[in-house]
Amino acid sequence: MYVRNGRRRIGTDGASAGYNRSRFNGANRTSVCVAALQRFVAHLLDLIPIGVLTCFLFLLTGWANSPLFTLSMMVYMVFSHFITGTTMGKYIVGIEVVQEHGSRMPRICAMLLRDTVGRIVSSVLFGMGYWFPTNRKNKAWSDSIAGTIAQERETLPSVRICLWIILLAMILLEIRLVLLGQNRIAG
Repeated sequence: MYVRNGRRRIGTDGASAGYNRSRFNGANRTSVCVAALQRFVAHLLDLIPIGVLTCFLFLLTGWANSPLFTLSMMVYMVFSHFITGTTMGKYIVGIEVVQEHGSRMPRICAMLLRDTVGRIVSSVLFGMGYWFPTNRKNKAWSDSIAGTIAQERETLPSVRICLWIILLAMILLEIRLVLLGQNRIAG
């Protein structure tokens, strides 16, 4: 049986159970990088709010091309990572993005570099930058470029449930927006 004691789970025998997955500060943090499959699932979940944002922009501007999706993705990813260190999909899966050295919260320039140039480079050749990491720490190419690291984090079950409900509502909203867009194009 393990009892919660600050940041570490401590067994009744006094032994530490596992690694520290809570919020880290500076040089004392230990990080466990996430696997490619966790990143993939989080990215699939993140496509839902990106799709809703794209549909809204399409209805507002009338543009129906891929730069609109790319713009939506960049805005969502950069600001979510910069403000909270995670996105909706990453929170559900249990991932956060932090600076590799120094402060916990990523800098805006690091997030711009990671979510623009880093994503393009990592996505070359069917996502090789995510499936074949750059080093033993399992860092994706985008993290190596920006000096960030995607690591596991503890999440609150109640927040995860709320985010699942929000994502399901976004799916319904996206279906409605797509139907509105089709009517706009046809009419």
